[in-house]
Formats: sequence, C-alpha cells, structure tokens
Amino acid sequence: VSAQAGPMREGSVTVQVRPLSWEGSAIVYAGGREIGIRVRTRISRSGDVISESWPIDQGEDAVRRMIIDDSGGWMERGGKREPMPEAMLRHERQQFGFYNQLQPAIVFARMIGSGETTIGGDVSTSFRIKDGVPIEAHNQVSAPEPGGKPIDQTFLLSDYKTEVGFSWPRRIEIHHDGKPYFSLSIDKFEAGAVP
Repeated sequence: VSAQAGPMREGSVTVQVRPLSWEGSAIVYAGGREIGIRVRTRISRSGDVISESWPIDQGEDAVRRMIIDDSGGWMERGGKREPMPEAMLRHERQQFGFYNQLQPAIVFARMIGSGETTIGGDVSTSFRIKDGVPIEAHNQVSAPEPGGKPIDQTFLLSDYKTEVGFSWPRRIEIHHDGKPYFSLSIDKFEAGAVP
C-alpha cells in the first residue's frame, strides 16, 4: 500500500486520502524537560504540510511555522523564513507522512477488527489493530541531523472520535528509541472531503 495522494489499496479496498487539520496541546520531551506547546497543523492530500507551534507560556506571538511542499521545506520564526536543512526535511516528510498512512490503516482496521497491517510510503509503518482501530504503530525514520542514526518510532493511538463517518485518534503519543518524545491531545479536528 502506498500512502500517497489519490486512491490507495489495502487488499481489495480503495482508500481516498483526505486533507486533515487539527489544533491541540502537546508536550515535547527534550533533554529531561517537558515543554508544553500549542499546535495547529494542516496536511494536504498530497502531503504538503503547514504546522504551527508555540510555547503555551509565551502565547501565539512566539509562533514557529514549518512549511513543507513538493519544492522543499522552510522554517519561519519572528518574520524570518529560512530553508530547512536537507536531513531535517527528509525526517519531517517521513514524520508527517505517518498521518496519511494512518487513514488507510483505520479503514482496514474496521474490516478486520484485530490484527496487523503494514502501510507503505516514504517509510513503511506497521500497525497493530484491536477492537476495530489501530492502537499502536511502528516505523523507522531518518535522523533530523546529517549523519545521525535512524530513529525507531512507536506511536500509541487512543481516544478515537468519529464525525461524519471519519474516525481519528484524539490522543497520539510518539516514542523515539523507547523514550517519550511527543504527546499530542487534539481538541479541534477536521477532515476534508474525498476528491
């Protein structure tokens, strides 16, 4: 299964990837600290990303914006826009690609109830399914810095909500090499229509 724009097939099932957007609160685990942030993310059907974040204690005036499209990636902060280094861009494409892989995994989960499936893309992601939803996922992504070793990722997915027939986890926890890395609680979510 290829998690790209357009229809995807999982067995004999065709899945149309939808554009996604969400807002929420997150914790970033870095250097022994827990940093509380607000996030606002939009991911297009083709994988273009605009992701904004800011420390909760500083407010939205301290927003940092990440932009990824088919021509490259950029970071914006304080009115300055800089190109994303190549290793970081590759890493972030793989990271955000997960959310387009999760869509066919959710459809497949409803069909099989429990089990496992693997969805391809920039990196392949394996999903563990229980009670009709993916509850855990694993993949390996490149390091965000040149020459860094690949990162083994685990995603823990919970608190699924269904709106207009579209189900999505409202809590997503990411572990890097077995350690907490990022924990997201979504409080506003929208999935665009299929083409």
